[in-house]
Amino acid sequence: MTSLNGKRVLIALHRYSIGGAETQALYLAKGLKKRGAYVMVIAFSPGSNEGKERFLFEDLICLDFGFSERVIFDLNKSFLSTLRKYRYLIKAILKIKKLDIDVVIPFTYVPNVFFGLYSKFMGIRKCFWNQRDEGRLFSGTKKEIKALNNCQAIVSNSIEGKQFLESFTSTLIVHILNGVDIKKWRKVNLDPLSDNVVMIGNIHGYKDHKTLVEAWALVSKYFPNKKLLLAGNKGNKYLEVERLIDELDLKENIKVLGVVKDVAALLSDCCLAVFSSENEGVPNGILEPMAAGIPLVATDASGSREALGDKYPYLFEKGNKSDFATKIISLLNNPNEITKIGQINQIRVNSIFSLEKMIDQYQKQILL
Repeated sequence: MTSLNGKRVLIALHRYSIGGAETQALYLAKGLKKRGAYVMVIAFSPGSNEGKERFLFEDLICLDFGFSERVIFDLNKSFLSTLRKYRYLIKAILKIKKLDIDVVIPFTYVPNVFFGLYSKFMGIRKCFWNQRDEGRLFSGTKKEIKALNNCQAIVSNSIEGKQFLESFTSTLIVHILNGVDIKKWRKVNLDPLSDNVVMIGNIHGYKDHKTLVEAWALVSKYFPNKKLLLAGNKGNKYLEVERLIDELDLKENIKVLGVVKDVAALLSDCCLAVFSSENEGVPNGILEPMAAGIPLVATDASGSREALGDKYPYLFEKGNKSDFATKIISLLNNPNEITKIGQINQIRVNSIFSLEKMIDQYQKQILL
C-alpha cells in the first residue's frame, strides 16, 4: 500500500469526550500517525480534560474551534443571529484553511454535517462522511443530504448505518468495522466467580440504563451479593437513574463509578458485562469486554448482533427487564458457561475486529 508520508490528516470531533466514537478516533489517529501521516485533532467543544488528555498523551496535536457548533447551526433567522453565524463560520473556514489539510475524517453527526457542507471552502482535498451510529440524528433534511453527498468518501462502522445512508446517496458506502487494540485487553484475567458485573457506557438517553436497573432489581433477589458497576460519564439521564436506584432500594447493589480511566483493570474484577443500549453502530461497550474474554448479556439490536454474532445466545428483547434479568441469572448460575462464552467472544474479536485491518481500510480510502 502507498505510504501516508506527507499526508495532512485532520480528525474532527464534536467534543473531547471519553466515548466509543472518540476512542475509535484515538485509535485511528495513533495508527495513521504511526504510518507516517501528519495528524491533527480538532473539536468544537472542550469536553472533559480526561478526554483531551488521551490524545495529548499520544503526542497528537489537539486544536479547538473556540466556539460551540450551535453558533453556526443556529436556526434563528434574525439579522443578528445570521450575522453571528457567518462571522463564526468565516472564522472556522479560515482557521482550517491555514492548516492546509489533505483529508478530514469527522467522528459523529455534527462534524460530519459541518465538514460535509463547508470543507470545499477550507481547501480540504478529501472529506469523509464517517457514520458512527445507526442514523439516529440524521433526519433527511436538504442540508444533511447535501453535506453527505459533498463528501468524497463515505464510510460506516455498521451494516445498519450503511443501509440507512443508502437511502440518501448513490455514492458507494464502505463498511469499516471498529478496531480493537487486542494487546491492551489480553492482560485481563476473567474471574467467573467475581461478584461484579459491569456496563460500560455513558449514562444518556440511548443507553437505556432504566431497563438495566429494573432488571438488576430482579437479579438481586437471586444474587444479593452481586454488584452492578456503571462505568461511564454521568450524562443527561444520570439523575433519573440515580432516583430509580434509590426508589428500588438498590444503593447497596449498584455502584455508579463515573468515567473509569483503566477499563482493563475494572474488567479484571468482573465476571460478566451487560449492555442495555437501544440502538448503536458497533459499540465499544461490547467490543472491549469481548476482547477481554468476558461474556455479555446485551440488547438484541443490529449493532449487538454485528459484534457478538447472529446466533449469540445471550441477547435480550429490547426494553424487556424480565428477559434481561433471566439471561443474566442464567450466566451467573453457570461459571463454566461464563468461561466458555468469554473465550468465544475473545476469538471472535481477534478474527473480525482487528485494529490493523481497520486502519488499513481507512488508509486505502485516504489514498484513493
